[in-house]
Amino acid sequence: MVANERLPLAFSLTDPCSGEEIAFSGEQHIFFMEGNPDFGFHINFHLEGIGSNGTQYEQVGHNQTVTVFNQPPQQTGTSVQGIRILSSGPADNFVFGVTFHTTINANGEQTVVVNNVTTECTG
Repeated sequence: MVANERLPLAFSLTDPCSGEEIAFSGEQHIFFMEGNPDFGFHINFHLEGIGSNGTQYEQVGHNQTVTVFNQPPQQTGTSVQGIRILSSGPADNFVFGVTFHTTINANGEQTVVVNNVTTECTG
């Protein structure tokens, strides 16, 4: 089984450097593949944002999560994303991290829960 999906993303996040509220939009690309004996998925993001003060932000660099599970019936995995965000102009740059936990039950139904979101000003 192979699934290849591109899903739109839209969320808000506060810039840890300036306190500016940023509206992000972009795309999440999920590639799921089942093989023998393992299966797993790759997740990539592309994001752009605009702050409440008009500052533009963009994700830089390639960001990918790869999670490999053993064969069913039920599997779990935890993935961590570290996403670098550059601002245009003199505003500082920052990193935000997302930790999420994935469960695939015996029926093949997938649940993803975001456990933690962090932000760090990098200057």
